[in-house]
This record gives sequence, C-alpha cells and structure tokens, in this order.
Amino acid sequence: MLKINHTKEGTILYLNLVGEVNSNTAHILDDAFNNIDQDTQEVVLDLSELTFISSMGLRSLLKAQKMLDANGGKLSATHVSPNILSTLEMVNFTDFILIK
Repeated sequence: MLKINHTKEGTILYLNLVGEVNSNTAHILDDAFNNIDQDTQEVVLDLSELTFISSMGLRSLLKAQKMLDANGGKLSATHVSPNILSTLEMVNFTDFILIK
C-alpha cells in the first residue's frame, strides 16, 4: 500500500510517501507526478515513511526527474532511510536526485 500526502508552498511541492512503491502501487506515484502544476520548480520527497521501493518505483522517479528537468525544475529527497538510500545509490539515482 502507498499513500502520498501533498503540501505546496509557493513553487515547491512536498510529497510524503507512506508505505511501499512496488509494481502494484507505482501508478499512485506516477499519478502524483503527472498532476504537478506547471509552476512547480521543485518536488521534495519526504521518504521518512517509505519502507520499500522497487524497480517500478525507481522508474517513476526517473520519469519525474526528466519531466521536471525539461521544465527547469528539480527533484530532491529528505529523511531517506539507510535501506532506501542504499537502493538509490546502487542505481546511481543520487546523481540526479538531491538528498537533503
């Protein structure tokens, strides 16, 4: 199960991911990214409550980064657990997702 809480402050969108991003829930993350306003300059992912991310979730992050990059925006993450950070590092996602 995946729940995403949204908060917007100016041009920054905060997404708090709760649960797991896997093949059954990645569409929820895709929907959240597909509904980003054009004026959004940064998406900050709060991963403090994310317990697992699969290759489908990584695909969603990559698509979001490409979309944001095309509009001059950026993707960052906060409160990344060691397990999730290890996964992001293993596939070199820390090269384009700023870990705060």
